[in-house]
Amino acid sequence: MASMPSRSSAEQHIMLCGTCPDDHCQTKLYFPSYDASIECPNCGQRHLRNSLKNIEEVKNAEVAIHNMLRTLLVGNVTPKKTADSVKVLGLSNYHCKLLSPLLTRYGMDKQGKAVPLRYDDTKMV
Repeated sequence: MASMPSRSSAEQHIMLCGTCPDDHCQTKLYFPSYDASIECPNCGQRHLRNSLKNIEEVKNAEVAIHNMLRTLLVGNVTPKKTADSVKVLGLSNYHCKLLSPLLTRYGMDKQGKAVPLRYDDTKMV
């Protein structure tokens, strides 16, 4: 999301709406005036603000905020598949990266409690 430039406070809180330029989508998008690009929750594409159709200022801010929150909470936006999100045996690469430092220092005893690993000169005990 773009950061807000320093402008007057009245100008910072202007809400705009426009139509997705995708011919098959045509979803009405609500966004703050300082956003340079907007992601469509319906088609999943990111569009530059100047490529949107029928851009106009939203007079009723409650309607804009309601639609933005609805998009965030109810939207069917799925996270993008990356190498870190692929799961193997229930753990993603991201989770393994987080757990790796812990698993190199701690193990489990017979009751399943974490215990620090002990090292001899040449081998782990």
